[in-house]
Amino acid sequence: MPNRDKVINISRAGVKPKTLFFDDTSQMLFLFLLCLFFHSSFTHAINEFDRDESARPIILCYGDSLTAGMTPERNYFPYPSFLEEVFESREENFLYGDVKVEWIGLPGWTAKRMVETKDFANKGLEDALKHRYENVKLVVILAGTNDLGYSRIRGPASSSKILEVSSSIANWIETLHEISHNFKVPSLAISIPGSAFQTKNAGASEVANKVNLLLEDWCTVHNDLCLYMQFPFQYENSDKNWSKDGLHLSKAGYRALAEKVAPMIQTAMICLGTENSK
Repeated sequence: MPNRDKVINISRAGVKPKTLFFDDTSQMLFLFLLCLFFHSSFTHAINEFDRDESARPIILCYGDSLTAGMTPERNYFPYPSFLEEVFESREENFLYGDVKVEWIGLPGWTAKRMVETKDFANKGLEDALKHRYENVKLVVILAGTNDLGYSRIRGPASSSKILEVSSSIANWIETLHEISHNFKVPSLAISIPGSAFQTKNAGASEVANKVNLLLEDWCTVHNDLCLYMQFPFQYENSDKNWSKDGLHLSKAGYRALAEKVAPMIQTAMICLGTENSK
């Protein structure tokens, strides 16, 4: 008579059930092998999933509060989050139907500060490309608005002052693009948009226009790695795309920005050759 052995009943049609006895050691070995089998299968499935995820091409959007999608009420509607929706809805027209969009939006940051902290964890562009994201195919950079605000240009300014400030801001933005290019990742440059501040400040408006011209010229010279995009809509006080502060976009505006940026990303991928680097 067995001593507290475990009992397993095995039945077949037309066959009288038989009783098998496993001692504790045999049962533990059986359960261990069973767990090992399922663990191996599960781990394999997870690894396959991870490989598929890491193989997905990434669009990295980098910038200030306009990339973060901030509104005056401190709500956030990042235009990059709308980009994925656009890509999914236009899958038949897009090079990568399963493209993944990542973004880093730093409210209040100037392009100068972004460059100076390029290696800061979770914030710097260099850190992002080196440590955080694999398989980045394109970096989209929207920066310079805060530099304009900190430029201390108030009212009319001399042409020499306009050129001095504009060249400095453009240089910081260009350096951000060079960080991306150092990793052999091409970039899309979006110009500094308009704002209520610029409509009330002629000098600031001149600086913004000059920065955008300098940035466009720089992208033309580096057209093997960079494409320029004019911000898709101008500032108008009554325009539903803008928030009441005249600086940030509304939720509708961030969505509209994504709708306009999406085809430019596709153009950049074609013109800059990233469609061949999957």
